[in-house]
Amino acid sequence: VLYTFYVTATNEFCSSNHSNTFELETGPCALQAISAFTDCNSEIIMVEWEQKLDMPLYLVTAQADDKSMISCNSSSNSCLLFNAQCGTQYTIVVSASSDKCSSLRSPPTKIKTAPCVPSDVTVVPLCGQNGAAVSWANSAVATSYYLTATGPNGDVVTCNSSTNNCTLPVLHCGQTYGLSITAKGDNCTSYPSHMPYKTAPCPPTNLAVDTDCYTNSAVLSWNKTDNAIEYFGLTQSGYQDPLYCDSSTTSCTFQPLQCGAIYNFTVKAFDGTCNTSYSLPFEMGAAPCPPSNVSIRMQRIKEMYWAMISWSLVNCSGVEYMAKIQGQIGNNPQTLMNVTSYWLRRPYFELPIPCSTAFNVTIVSRNSGGVSKPSSIYSGISAPCPPQGVKYSGNMQSAVLSWNASALATSYTVYSVLGGSRVKLCNTTGLSCMLTNLDLNTTEVKACNTVGESNPSQNITGPTSARRRRDLHATQEMYLQYDYSQEDEDITDLKSPEVVSVTISGRSLHVKWKRVENAEEYTLILEDEQANLPLRVRHVKGDFHKETGIQPGTNYCVRVAAKNNNYAVSQSNYSKPKCTNIEAL
Repeated sequence: VLYTFYVTATNEFCSSNHSNTFELETGPCALQAISAFTDCNSEIIMVEWEQKLDMPLYLVTAQADDKSMISCNSSSNSCLLFNAQCGTQYTIVVSASSDKCSSLRSPPTKIKTAPCVPSDVTVVPLCGQNGAAVSWANSAVATSYYLTATGPNGDVVTCNSSTNNCTLPVLHCGQTYGLSITAKGDNCTSYPSHMPYKTAPCPPTNLAVDTDCYTNSAVLSWNKTDNAIEYFGLTQSGYQDPLYCDSSTTSCTFQPLQCGAIYNFTVKAFDGTCNTSYSLPFEMGAAPCPPSNVSIRMQRIKEMYWAMISWSLVNCSGVEYMAKIQGQIGNNPQTLMNVTSYWLRRPYFELPIPCSTAFNVTIVSRNSGGVSKPSSIYSGISAPCPPQGVKYSGNMQSAVLSWNASALATSYTVYSVLGGSRVKLCNTTGLSCMLTNLDLNTTEVKACNTVGESNPSQNITGPTSARRRRDLHATQEMYLQYDYSQEDEDITDLKSPEVVSVTISGRSLHVKWKRVENAEEYTLILEDEQANLPLRVRHVKGDFHKETGIQPGTNYCVRVAAKNNNYAVSQSNYSKPKCTNIEAL
């Protein structure tokens, strides 16, 4: 306001003229009220007021809690404050200014900007709860916070808090969650902060246990767990003290185990911060070892051969044993033998074996800890069956006695049993013998191999003078003779294979022979009489065989016979033995 001043003098009688005048303009009036506005998550604050007459300029200042200031000036009734900081409360005042002086400051007004994006996020795993404790920097303007954890399978866990921390319970193990945190102010909510969080690893899976009865140990293995740097295994049997192991790989060894005990195996993973819970237990017994030193002694009892099977006792308590015998009766793959003994406490078992049978024997042991693996296979053969089709040609004074091959036989012996004594008339690896003064009633033929002799074959047939044919036009009797040696020659008479070569490569023996017409398969016998090793009997379809596991320093001999299974099982005579010496390797 512009004022004009003058002075007059006055007494009780009169007043003087007024002095010269002068003018004085007062300062601008203070603004009575101001208003401030801001958009959420904006850096601009708008300040408004009621404009006064003759007020050419207004100055706006905003001071933050940290004493920092922003300002603007305007000749109108509003002003924009730029670069406002998030999460800050500003105190704003407006003052008017003229060319003379400035007015008093307006009453202050306060305004809060939107909360900042939560920062300095820290996640601490809660190992025992499969959860996480999340914290972040505090905001001066936030009234509450909202935390969301989203898993890859759609699992969502949320948390509301009025403070700058929150706990996420029961997260799924071994997964990466996306964490999102927003801060809420009086009127605005911040943009969210984002960060990934990998939960503690899951317990290992797919446990497997391989026990070693010889060292009383067990190897526990499992699938790799993501982010795991170390594993801790545990096993326990009943109330015994537990055994522990640790490993940076996916397996570890427990030792010593007690033979016959049942153990529960489990393992947990460690990622540098948390241990997982223990895996589901895997139960496995400490089974005994398979029996060793399996041996078979073939013993003749009356007219049958019995296999006397024995083995060494296993060093473990409460052990029982079972013998398993599998073979081909008559060395014929179409007539199989499969015999299992009952469980035995003693280390031996006897059973009769049919003649001409190639068989394999294994022994298993068991106790409360489980059943062992099978022992090493023991291969054996029985004595051959009596030769069939024994017949003679010629006459009694000079006869050729012949017979069919007996499976697994390596030679044949013809005896005379006249007067209760046994006299050897012929011994051959072939299928016939030349005899003089043949007596059908006292002659018998036996097949032989390394096990022993067969029962005798005494049913001998030959030329028949009693078979006659009467001529319709004459009374003359004509005697017919029949040559049985030519019967079914194309089917039953197989030639002996010719062994071409027997060679050695390392600990393997390679046998090659010539194919035989009408032969479907071949039977090989490998023997070493000096080392008193069991015979090895093999059945082969082709004309070549590779035998592994040959012992060094032994003299192996090989015999080969041809077989045809389509016609009453015909087998040729075995070839002459072909031997080779295997030097010490």
